[in-house]
Amino acid sequence: MTRPPMFLASIALGACVNEGKVERTDTAQASADDLDADGDGYSAAEDCDDDDAAVNPGAIEVCDGVDNDCDDAVDEGVLDTWYADADSDGYGDAGSPTESCDGPPGHVPTATDCDDDDASIYPSAPERCDGLDNDCDGEIDDGVLRTWYADLDGDGFGDPDTRVEGCEPPDDAVDNDEDCDDADAATSPDGIEVCDGIDNDCDARTDEDAIDAPEWFADVDGDGFGDPDSTTRACETPSGYTDQARDCDDLDPDIKPTAPEICDTIDNDCDELVDDADPDLDLSSGGTWYTDGDGDGYGDAASDVSACVQPSGTVTDMTDCDDGNSAVNPGAALGCDGEDYNCDGFVDNDADLDGYAADTCGGDDCDDTDASIRPDTTGDCALGLTCDDIVDMGRATGDGDYFIDPDGYATGLDPFEVYCDMTSDGGGWTRVGYVDDVAFQQWHTGGDGWRYFPDDFELELSDTQVAAVQALSTEGWQDYVGRCEHVLHYYFASSGSYAYAFGFMFFDGTETPRGQSSYAPYDVTVTADGCASNGGEGGSLSQTTDFRIESVLVPLINAQCRDCGDAFPEELGAELVDNPAWLR
Repeated sequence: MTRPPMFLASIALGACVNEGKVERTDTAQASADDLDADGDGYSAAEDCDDDDAAVNPGAIEVCDGVDNDCDDAVDEGVLDTWYADADSDGYGDAGSPTESCDGPPGHVPTATDCDDDDASIYPSAPERCDGLDNDCDGEIDDGVLRTWYADLDGDGFGDPDTRVEGCEPPDDAVDNDEDCDDADAATSPDGIEVCDGIDNDCDARTDEDAIDAPEWFADVDGDGFGDPDSTTRACETPSGYTDQARDCDDLDPDIKPTAPEICDTIDNDCDELVDDADPDLDLSSGGTWYTDGDGDGYGDAASDVSACVQPSGTVTDMTDCDDGNSAVNPGAALGCDGEDYNCDGFVDNDADLDGYAADTCGGDDCDDTDASIRPDTTGDCALGLTCDDIVDMGRATGDGDYFIDPDGYATGLDPFEVYCDMTSDGGGWTRVGYVDDVAFQQWHTGGDGWRYFPDDFELELSDTQVAAVQALSTEGWQDYVGRCEHVLHYYFASSGSYAYAFGFMFFDGTETPRGQSSYAPYDVTVTADGCASNGGEGGSLSQTTDFRIESVLVPLINAQCRDCGDAFPEELGAELVDNPAWLR
């Protein structure tokens, strides 16, 4: 360790003094204060630490936490200044100094950090475009700002007249100034040039190479239609061109798509079809023929054909009245099936001129001497409204099936077939029959009680047909034959009671009395009472209870019983098929 000059001088001076001093006698020993234990040239009285030669009034103060120069001050004038480095970037905060010999933890000797909370901000840090002074040079974003341009139409290209600098683009801004119309998104360097009088692609030219430039066709003959093989493209119509490209002869103004096709073997309207092959042919330029579909030499006036050349299967005649039948034409023989074979407008063999041929030669008219008798729309020929009407008209030929039409010719009901009794009691009775009998079986359970059969009786005629006959009738009758086993139908012989007498329902829903001997006001008579014994009948047809009902309300459509619900069993049925209703 190099001693300071003051210390060396003190040593030299002490040496000189020692050389010239007078030796003390043993009795005159130096006092303790005069001692210099550390040999630094200062007595104990002067030295503040006589055990350390580096500590004395002539020593130089060093930063070691000791009063080196014995001036009662420690490290005065030699302390270093340290600055807090909170973000550990090697640069301290000038606002937080600390003096010490050695830097405390988290402190550095420099005080040039301008933001000690951000390790990315310090002198010599790279400046970033973030609105901060990253390199602590007092300037924000110096040298790193970008230039932006407004892009109001959102097409990715900016308006050169709207320059602004910043780190981030403002809303609706981009980093280029290449837009030539920032109010139109379709106009930009990426725009597609179209025919609109605008520079769509910002190349300072208008409508050049427009993608929608129409094709134009040379129109040499000036008929408004051009040659499809002679074209050009432009936004505006070039002189001598047209937008129509379908001219098949650009040297003849009379040949074009709008020209009428006529019989001249030329494709006048440029559709690649000539004369008869062209559906647009002006038919007045050709001749007229008539279809002869049946090949009888007579044509159908309703099927005329105009053409340049007479079509196959046509004739010049137009008088056939049925071109689907070669047997029908003006030269044909008369027929007997209700048709007009000779095309004179009248049905052949129709003596009464009612429009129907006589059935004697195969027609439908069942009386060709009476125009009022003719077949209806179904082809059936009714001889009268009812069987009684047939008798009155003198058209009856005995019992049998006849067609009748209660509501008259060609109105409402079609004629329908019925069986007519033309002999009994003056004849004229219309039969209303049943489809099935009521089966003989146990129909009810649960003891005595009034009950109808579960289903109404099924008639051969429809309800509408029955009602129509009834409406024209003034009298009617029907027999009801009831089969039984333990089921009383009228009179209970052992008790002399009519409490179980059957009740009936007519076609229109009207009900007769029940449970009594009289059916007044209806004319109902019991002609046999085989069920009165109430047991042992076994459904035999020789032990039935029979009723005669005389009323225009027939036919019956159901019957009700009382003594028919016990489990003997009590069985019953009815013979309907052989006992129809008759109306007149």
